[in-house]
Amino acid sequence: MNEEIFKKLFGNRIKTLRKNAGLTQEQLAELVGLDTQHLCKMENGIHFPKVKNLVSIAKVFQVDISDLFVFDNANKLKNRRNEIILNIKKLSDYELEVVSKFISALFDLRKK
Repeated sequence: MNEEIFKKLFGNRIKTLRKNAGLTQEQLAELVGLDTQHLCKMENGIHFPKVKNLVSIAKVFQVDISDLFVFDNANKLKNRRNEIILNIKKLSDYELEVVSKFISALFDLRKK
């Protein structure tokens, strides 16, 4: 994989994580301590972040730094689990109760 493709894949990964977290570019840039324009260029595969910014980005999304570099289809389930966990943290108490009942019903179906 060449550098250009790597930057594009990384940018898409950051964009996906940002959108799944319900953040705008401005919000993520502020949380990471970046200029919004620089974040935009990262998401478009033009710039690549410094190591300190990688650490900050991983902290914002509550993932390991290595998870920022998961690009292949084999890891989609792992990514999906992380996205679900991020979204669960944003649920209201009522929504969390509904999700909990749904998950319990799924486990009940598996037992049959």
